[in-house]
Amino acid sequence: DYRMTSATQCRPAVSPRYAAVRESIRERARPHLGIDPRALGAFRVAVALFLLVDLLIYRLPAVRAFYTDEGVLPRSTLAETFPLLERASLHAISGSARAQTGLLAVAVVAAVCLLVGYRTRAATGLSLLLLASLYARNPYVINGGNSILAVFLFLSLFLPLDARYSLGSGRRGDSDARGDTDRRASDDRGDAPGLRVCSVGTAVALLTLVSVYAANAVSKYRSDAWVSGIAVPRIFQLGEFTVGVGPLVSEYTAVLTAVNWTWIALLSVSPFLVVATGRRRTALALAFVAAHLGMAATMRLAVFPFVMAAILLLFLPPGAWDRIEAVASR
Repeated sequence: DYRMTSATQCRPAVSPRYAAVRESIRERARPHLGIDPRALGAFRVAVALFLLVDLLIYRLPAVRAFYTDEGVLPRSTLAETFPLLERASLHAISGSARAQTGLLAVAVVAAVCLLVGYRTRAATGLSLLLLASLYARNPYVINGGNSILAVFLFLSLFLPLDARYSLGSGRRGDSDARGDTDRRASDDRGDAPGLRVCSVGTAVALLTLVSVYAANAVSKYRSDAWVSGIAVPRIFQLGEFTVGVGPLVSEYTAVLTAVNWTWIALLSVSPFLVVATGRRRTALALAFVAAHLGMAATMRLAVFPFVMAAILLLFLPPGAWDRIEAVASR
């Protein structure tokens, strides 16, 4: 066929040398910027659960108060205060509770599809669209955790989240996986680089979280309260921000000062989340997870610490997931 022949002739040829160099770069980057497929699956499940909790427990009961014309921010006020957000939000099309509840129901269905891995990319895109629209409808009831969740939902569009633990994992053919995953390679450290998905998407996702931590570290060093060790004790003196065991530990200034310096130290070494491999990387990722869970147990931070802990799952290397699966199968 003439058209097929012409298309083939117009397609640029890739030299074997260039292909070899590209593959060499990919293999070198894989241990640092690749993600285990099991981590992608666990991350997808965690994000879907956060969406469901946020929609069903926090947003739905307050739909009339926060998202209708009868509530604290009617559409006329939104248009006057945030005209760009009003034009961008699907939730601003109607001010009735019925319409808002219907949009929340669609978002719940999309989150359930994301949870089970059915039409994962479409479910991710729809979840992102409706979540961003919901946040734009009332920007006063979101925090940093909500913003980070939206950012990583966008980045997830470029990741094979259905690689494991999903209804779609069985339909992923060899052609779809080629160039992303290799066969398992043995490694005496338990860190098999060939098992990871490695692409521009995985690199951007991992480096985005590291950049968040690095920027936070810079801000801490610019703060007199943080570099003098009194920031965390001061925070715990504000009763409205403490929950759970927070009021109990607020009396131990020395412990809180140690927490202050420990958090600065963790933020300072955050680039090693991508530099380190194997057990060192696992230990550092788990240290950040423990820190965020400690925040959740002591401070009123909504979904922020849980979202961060879910993202940190992406950093766990294959050896860690091998151990997790071994323990789970007992």
